Amino acid sequence: MAPPNPLPISASDDATARAIWITNTVNQIQSQFLDGVVFDFEGPLLPSDPMNVNYVLLVNETRAALRAAVPGSQVGVCLAWNPHGVDGRYYDNLNLMKAADLAYIMSYDTRSQILGQCIASANAALPATRWGLEEYLTLGADPQKMILGVPWYGYDYTCVGGGKGRRGGNGTTRHFGERGDETASPALAIMLEMKKEEEEEEEWEEEKQEEEEEEGNEEINPLDVNCPIAMVPFRGVGCSDAAGVQVPYSIIQERLVAGKTATGRMWDAYMQTPFYNYIDEGDGSLHQVHYDDAESLRLKYGVARELGLRGVGPYTFDDLPGVGEGGKEGEEAARGMWEALRAFTDEEEEQGKERKGERKRGLRKGGG
Repeated sequence: MAPPNPLPISASDDATARAIWITNTVNQIQSQFLDGVVFDFEGPLLPSDPMNVNYVLLVNETRAALRAAVPGSQVGVCLAWNPHGVDGRYYDNLNLMKAADLAYIMSYDTRSQILGQCIASANAALPATRWGLEEYLTLGADPQKMILGVPWYGYDYTCVGGGKGRRGGNGTTRHFGERGDETASPALAIMLEMKKEEEEEEEWEEEKQEEEEEEGNEEINPLDVNCPIAMVPFRGVGCSDAAGVQVPYSIIQERLVAGKTATGRMWDAYMQTPFYNYIDEGDGSLHQVHYDDAESLRLKYGVARELGLRGVGPYTFDDLPGVGEGGKEGEEAARGMWEALRAFTDEEEEQGKERKGERKRGLRKGGG
């Protein structure tokens, strides 16, 4: 279960406050016959904030109390896709991992703060997934405590016009004292300059209006791969994935199956994720949807296996088509996602069998 809020980790919270909270949480877990709790605090914290210390203490003390009350139970903690202060979350990641049984690395929403071009792109790009996990390991994280969290949802972005930008100052403006003005009186020069500026302002307004009309009449190219998105700020950064809407895989797949896209499924060779464009039937706007499917997820599971992680886990299970949803195509899509998920453990078992066989062959060869 998720822990009840608020968490007693503020500077004013002490051991007594934590003990009361832990007792109530353990009682709730026991009354509902559960076997664990997952901490998913995502508020911004500076490295020096005392809440960091209190957060580690809370996880550690909860784990000790829960183990005593419910043998075999587990305490998990959710961490950002990389350990370097994502969205201002400068947590004591390594000590949180040590305090918990498992660390769920949320390798999604990697564009919550977009520092590059403000365009639609992958929710969980493969290069970002690998880099984030490797950064944890470089800092000394135990891979056998790490679970790779992957998205079973995507983002639906509305593409907006790029615009031509506001017109700047005119380089032809002449000021008193420049060549051609030497014989003019200061008063006359000022009057001429003011008149010139008024004419330029009127000219700029006319050009601006013409540009806006041109942009409004500009035809949408439904096959355009580049999709500029609205500037929606998040925690101090001007562009973010908040410009889009989270969409479950079931809805994403439903549109594909129904043929209601302008492009069909497309593949980003760098991000190693799929996407497609569609035209909104209501307002005619162009949308771009970025998501993960069985193919892109298998690649991520492969990275988790390669790095020796404990496991993988989607967010969330109910984002797949339910029984009877989407007809035969929906069932096949859901089956493909489950099969991709099982590939992590199946291939690990297969590799284990191969290693075991190699050892046996080596023994037979040595004994001969």
